[in-house]
Amino acid sequence: MIAGLKAGLTIGGSLLLGILAMYGYDATLSTQSDDAVAGIKASVSIYASIPFFIASACCLFLYSINKSMEVKNRNWN
Repeated sequence: MIAGLKAGLTIGGSLLLGILAMYGYDATLSTQSDDAVAGIKASVSIYASIPFFIASACCLFLYSINKSMEVKNRNWN
């Protein structure tokens, strides 16, 4: 479990740094360019939501609910 967490944090961090590098982010500058600011905003809004939507779509398409499953779950309680 810890190995998966470490792998996820490593992959996520490297993807974030790659995205920021594409927008021209420079950590040594006190004021970032307009492109870098746009990259920061996109990385915490648009790019952060993409894995959530992919995981949600996978859950919706892979979890099959049919009438017999619904009746079974209703009678379970």
